[in-house]
Amino acid sequence: MRIVYDDLVRDYLDSLHSKLRNFSVEPEFLATWVHDEDDHVSLSELFAAAQSAGGRELAVVVGAKTAAKIDRVRLEGLLKAYGRARIEAASDGAWTVTVALSERAASAASFSAPKTRAREGFVEKATVETRRPGELHAAYRVAVDRLAQAPCFEGAPAAAPAGGLVVEVSEGSARLAVAVDADGIVAAARHRGAAGSLRGLLDGLCELLAGRPFREGRDHAVIRLEARLRERAAPAPARGVVTPRTADPAFSAPQRMVRAAYSEWAQKTGAKPGWNFWDDRPAQAWLALPAEEKLARSKAAVLEGCRELDVPASGVEVLDLLNDCRIVLAATPQTIQPSFASRMMKLESLIKARLDARIELQLESLEDRNRRADRTQRSDRQL
Repeated sequence: MRIVYDDLVRDYLDSLHSKLRNFSVEPEFLATWVHDEDDHVSLSELFAAAQSAGGRELAVVVGAKTAAKIDRVRLEGLLKAYGRARIEAASDGAWTVTVALSERAASAASFSAPKTRAREGFVEKATVETRRPGELHAAYRVAVDRLAQAPCFEGAPAAAPAGGLVVEVSEGSARLAVAVDADGIVAAARHRGAAGSLRGLLDGLCELLAGRPFREGRDHAVIRLEARLRERAAPAPARGVVTPRTADPAFSAPQRMVRAAYSEWAQKTGAKPGWNFWDDRPAQAWLALPAEEKLARSKAAVLEGCRELDVPASGVEVLDLLNDCRIVLAATPQTIQPSFASRMMKLESLIKARLDARIELQLESLEDRNRRADRTQRSDRQL
């Protein structure tokens, strides 16, 4: 596979300037890649993402201007973690960086030494944690141990709802039973026979399955589980975008079990594959608030979060609250820097904890920003 690095970075940053979420780009493995202001790190993370996705070889074209800023020796040192690398320089100064990706390097990379770097006045947590193979990552230990010690969803399978059925799957001694009603909604989920961290993970999974369509559980329950259990103050469990697959091998068994259970249910009911349009609604306590109160609380939460993250509050403005859950922000050009999106993701996590788990942040689109600027100019002329 061949990628033009400078075009990729430009498209990535352009997308972040116009919207905070839904950034996707082909090929699929780039969904786990996050651009870094340090091009050495950013390039190496491309190969890490390709390796995690099972790629065999990746070639990245680096433009002449970017190549001139790169320390070749340092980059080659970073790339050794992912396989056999070679850098070819063209006559115009551009580079083609190619790595034959190594499977052995992939397993070692999961347990590489932590790194910390300063950026714009604050220090990021170590991007990876050193731990023994098979040991649960520190970001999940406390939450998983708590669930394993006092499980709430352990026991015999629940009764089948009227018109529905119960499917049960096993992995080793562990069993997962899911009761699904006639409309495909999970009425209850139970587990038994699991030990250690798997016991805690299955207990958390059962809670997240109930009340949602089984298809939604198949697609996203383990993603929700990983996000719920992760301790944000701990070192990040993986480089780039964290997914259950990249976060910790412990999430593999729950993922296999819920997918196997769904496949058995689909086979028994004749459910056909299709698009999953499920979207959680905010809690009723939040929905019951008057619109003015929700907007006021949103503004207060954004202001408080900006202070906590050292984001200039004067550069971020709450414009609107859409569909009771999406806070639309405007930001000054001085505020929108390459690290802005990373801070907004952290801000969103803080606001979710303060207001509602369904809350999202989104930057106003460039089109809306231009319309707002035009309305302001017309108002000034009239005055």
